[in-house]
Amino acid sequence: MRALPRVTALLVAVLLAATGLTVGAAQGAPAAAAALAHCHGDSSPDGGHTVLPSTSPNSGNYNCLLDYGDGFAGGDQYYAVRALQEAAVLCYGQQIGIDGQYGTNTKQAVKNIQNFHNVFGGAGLTVDGVYGPNTRSVMAWPYYSFTEQRFYCWGRPV
Repeated sequence: MRALPRVTALLVAVLLAATGLTVGAAQGAPAAAAALAHCHGDSSPDGGHTVLPSTSPNSGNYNCLLDYGDGFAGGDQYYAVRALQEAAVLCYGQQIGIDGQYGTNTKQAVKNIQNFHNVFGGAGLTVDGVYGPNTRSVMAWPYYSFTEQRFYCWGRPV
């Protein structure tokens, strides 16, 4: 029965996001966020079990941003957006396509995730649908177990 509170929490976060309510969300983006580069690849902090958006392929630098419009041109940015979408679908139950394009649905999914962590974790995130270091630091990420051949979700990998 442990899954029931998580499902309930996710449902509440989705409903709050759909109505535009933000509970405990900080206002305004930090000034330092403006200086961050956009994510242009993905990296694995644990040798391939987990993949997170990063500044460039295999850089290990996870301090980057993703926002609406990213990934549409393809290239390395596609993989950064795809890693975020996989986490939204596998760990948060968001009903979005995993297409590597940061469109309206991905932006709303990130808002739902931000709202979830504000309501149930007191994260104080700005609910703006922009993925950056603050959102990354509280997110759960898919972890693939090669021995069990299945995904688990775990948080705060870096």
